[in-house]
Amino acid sequence: MLSAVCALLTTAAALGQDVPFAEPPLNQPGQPDTSNLVSLGDIMQVTQMRHIKLWYAGKSKNWELVNYEINRISESLRRAVILYSNIPIETVMAARDPLLGLRDAAATGNYEKFLKSYSDLTTACNSCHTAGGVGFIRIQTPTSLPFTDELYDK
Repeated sequence: MLSAVCALLTTAAALGQDVPFAEPPLNQPGQPDTSNLVSLGDIMQVTQMRHIKLWYAGKSKNWELVNYEINRISESLRRAVILYSNIPIETVMAARDPLLGLRDAAATGNYEKFLKSYSDLTTACNSCHTAGGVGFIRIQTPTSLPFTDELYDK
């Protein structure tokens, strides 16, 4: 599981020249066409949604849902790293400890550790945005619930 967590975190806005690591790798002869590849911005938009849901799951102490959202965030970040190989490894590794902390908080039901690890994950996201030249995209702890059709309490 640690190796899976190590292959995480990045974030940026969308495909384009203004985001250094948001461009997909160039096609090599004999490799598949990647022109229809999902944009890094789209991957990060889904990750942002998961970040919000993670907050409300933890706030409700729904540790099963916390673990579910951690797994989905990890999956999205791994996908970003695989598809956008020019993302600096340091930004990927920045999420490792916060995600491990969130997993531990969920396993032990430690709300204080959840709060600290969530804050650290948010900081890691924002650090990656800065490294990617999109520091104007600032993630924070949500202040309102955008999903009124999902129950977070068990």
